[in-house]
This record gives sequence, C-alpha cells and structure tokens, in this order.
Amino acid sequence: MENSLVLRRVPAELEYLSAEKSALTPLSSARALSNWSEDYREPARLSAAASGRLAQIMRLEASKDDRRVAHPAWLDGRAVPRLIVRARYNGSDVFGASRMMAQLDLAARRAGSIQRSLVLGEDLKGWPHPLRTHQGGLRLLDAQVGSLDLLMTVWGGLVTVATSAPIAVAGLIALSWDLKRGVVGAVSRWRASPLNREQAGRPSLEPPASSTAWGVKHTKELAPVLAQAVANDQGFEFFLSDGESQLKIVVLPKQSDPR
Repeated sequence: MENSLVLRRVPAELEYLSAEKSALTPLSSARALSNWSEDYREPARLSAAASGRLAQIMRLEASKDDRRVAHPAWLDGRAVPRLIVRARYNGSDVFGASRMMAQLDLAARRAGSIQRSLVLGEDLKGWPHPLRTHQGGLRLLDAQVGSLDLLMTVWGGLVTVATSAPIAVAGLIALSWDLKRGVVGAVSRWRASPLNREQAGRPSLEPPASSTAWGVKHTKELAPVLAQAVANDQGFEFFLSDGESQLKIVVLPKQSDPR
C-alpha cells in the first residue's frame, strides 16, 4: 500500500492531548475488558466497497500537507484537533446520560481502530475491536447547565488518527454509533453536510439546513461530497437526533485556524 496513508505525527500543540493518560491504567483496564461483552460482538460488516471509499478519503486528507490543528476563538484560541463532538441528553435520568456518553466514547474508539486497520490495508472481514480505554477516547472540553450538554474532542491515540484524516474519522464515528445501536442498515438517520466557514461560537446542535443521508449504505453517494470538502479545505458535520440524544460530529474548516 502507498505510504500516503501513513499516520502523521501529532503536532506539538496537541501533545497535551496525545500524551494524556486515562485514570484507568493498562493493568487495571485490561481486567475489565478481558472478557468481551455483547458490546464487542457485532455481526455487521463494513463492506469492501464502503471501506475502500473511506480509505480513498483518507488518502486525500493525508496527501494535503497542511495543519490539522484549530485555535477556535470560542475556546480562547486553545489548540485542539479540528474534530469536535457536541452531544446533548434531554432526559433527566443519570443512566440514560451515562449510557449516551459511554456509547459515544465507544464509537470514537472503534472508529480509531477502523481507521488504523484501513491505513494498514487490512481486510475488514468484521468490525475490529475498539481501542482500549487507556489508549484514547473522547475528552471533555466544556459542559453547560440544563440538559446534559457536552463539548468534546479526542485524546490519546485518537489524536493521531483525527489529525491524519479528520473528515473520514468523523464519518466512522457516526457509522460506529449506528453499529452499537444495532441499526447499521437504517436509512436517513445521520445527516451530513459540508461547512464553508467556522461558526461564530461553539458548534450548534441545529440540524444542517441542507444535508445528505449518511450511513453504511450511503458511502457511494456521499464519498464525492466528502472528497470535494477535503479538496476545498472545508469543514464537515454529521448530525443525528436519536431519541433523547442529539449528536453532532464536526470537523472545523481550515479557516478556524487564524495562524
């Protein structure tokens, strides 16, 4: 396989994320994950055609010799990967809120594992196990009062994959969320749309005004849209309203970095 898919080094500005260690050490978390639960035994597959399209998007992103770091004004110019996750839980039960966060973190870790498999040219006969909890995941950036409203980015090993191919990884997180929910073949759940410029404030949870369906069965239709966004240095967003949860996975456009 071409070297164009080699994972890039983490920018120095993001080392505080990539070097961060979880409260769960490898030793303590290994026991918790030694026996794979039903969360890790998914029969669905990402087809060879779909994985090939996503790998092509990764090649396009990796071929652009530029920065994968953003300094959004709404974070006081703090350096973050261009990949941002916004999530809201409108229920009042702690179990539902914690389940949403756990499933979203699992989706991000599985997306990182899929991306690494595609980079290595492995044949995805099934969905690979997610990265372990001590290897990376989602990191809280901000939370607001009221309904549980979170703003997150990635940490650990996911910083590397998110700075190598943020749009492809964002799409994989959405697909992995559907996998966990058991609706891989569902139609018109996620909505996807390019972003032409940075929003004035933190990413909103409003659905895109104009969007395209995104899912395992939609990679053929949306792949050209993803490729065009990469070529034009645009951002991208994936939106889902899923019962009590609203999710938005955002790749900030290049203009979000004023440096």
